[in-house]
Amino acid sequence: MTCNDKGMTLIEILAAITLLSVVLISFASFFIQSGRVTTFNGVKSTALQLAQNQISKTTYAGSTLGCSTQSISSPTPVPQGSKCIVNLTKQVSDNHTYQLYTYLLEPSNNTNLSTYVVRSYYSNTNYVELYNYYTAKQN
Repeated sequence: MTCNDKGMTLIEILAAITLLSVVLISFASFFIQSGRVTTFNGVKSTALQLAQNQISKTTYAGSTLGCSTQSISSPTPVPQGSKCIVNLTKQVSDNHTYQLYTYLLEPSNNTNLSTYVVRSYYSNTNYVELYNYYTAKQN
């Protein structure tokens, strides 16, 4: 009987497939996590862009915005020094709903400088926050 070394045995093939599967599964979890992080950063970036748009609208409104006559409650504690909530808007982007709260802060140091804060909520308790200074006399 002669020994033939020209091929691979079934055990060698199964071992190679098992080793390859373990390596591919470990990389698959990396790609899944990467996709989740990318999606989360996209949602957060959209929230920031919507907040910036709201700040721009507030800045170029032409006059100082006053407190809302409606009773609007904030999902999280209001910013420190907050006088009131000016408005609440909801926007939908890529099947995700964002809530934009605009807060008017108390003037500091007896100046005529009104400070607005826009919080863009991308979940019930997570938000991005932008501040803006608008020079106008308050009524």
